Formats: sequence, structure tokens, C-alpha cells
Amino acid sequence: MENNQKSKKRSMRRVVSSLKSVVLVFFSCLFIWNVVNELHTTQQLQQDLSEARDLASEILSETEMLEDQKEKLQNPEYVKRYARGKLLVSQDGEQVFSLEGDE
Repeated sequence: MENNQKSKKRSMRRVVSSLKSVVLVFFSCLFIWNVVNELHTTQQLQQDLSEARDLASEILSETEMLEDQKEKLQNPEYVKRYARGKLLVSQDGEQVFSLEGDE
């Protein structure tokens, strides 16, 4: 009888030990999956941040160019030269020649 009881206790301990191992493996897999998911999210956010910085740099550059152009267009002499050169506006008695570019 005593051997039978000892055998049942050993068997129960093995089952409990196996169950503990399965639970530990499950939680280990869960934690590893969470870590991989967080790494993927971090990488995606870094890429988004890089794209946002590039866009901000382009916008800043364009803003500077437009501010410069705005300042130039407030000068009447510049507007006059721009109109004559780009829009082919001429004064009385002048001839305008348009040369083809290398485009």
C-alpha cells in the first residue's frame, strides 16, 4: 500500500512539474512575442519620425525660398525686371528675343 501511495505522489509530482514547464514555456513565448512586437513598433515609429523630419526640412527650405521671393517681389525694380525677362514684357520700341534652353 505504501509503495502505491509513493508511486501516486511521484506521478502527481511529475504531472505538476510537467504542467509548470508547459506554463513557463507558454509565458516565455508570450513575452518573446511581445518583445518582437515592440521592436517592430519601435522600428516603424523611427521610420515615421525620419520621414517627418525630412518633410519638415523640405517645408522649412520651401518656406525660406518663398520668404526670399516675397521680399524680392516687394521691390518694384525686381518686379519690373522679372516681368520683362520671364513674361516677355517690353517697353515701346524694344524687340524681345526668346532663346531656347537646353531642356
